Amino acid sequence: MPTFSQMLDDIGSPSDKATAAALGVTTKTVRTWKKTDAPRSVLLAVFWVTRWGLSRTNAEVYDLSQLHYTTALVRRLEIERLNQAIEQLQKIGQFGSANDPLNQHSRPARAIGLTEPVPSQPAQALRANTPPPSVAHR
Repeated sequence: MPTFSQMLDDIGSPSDKATAAALGVTTKTVRTWKKTDAPRSVLLAVFWVTRWGLSRTNAEVYDLSQLHYTTALVRRLEIERLNQAIEQLQKIGQFGSANDPLNQHSRPARAIGLTEPVPSQPAQALRANTPPPSVAHR
């Protein structure tokens, strides 16, 4: 890590007064740190506004953006693969399972012991603005 004086030079050599105000210390303390070096916490605070700190931050941001882009791309490809698998299964046929989320047809009312057909999707019941027959009040 660069010295305190090197970092101050890198950020434009601010005055001792401005540096002291930014760090919450006295100007005497800043002058002492320039001669002997500052505590690690101060060095770290100043480091992130130097070209070295900004460069490191930019590199990390770039790396993270590449990681997230690649993750999103892989997930999109996985979704496409799964959609193709669903389409293939739909081409094979409808097997009529009771909990089939892909079923587009309502089941015959006599098969479940009701006199009214049951919508295959809850949205159909909402569109009709009536509760499904299984929860209708008598």
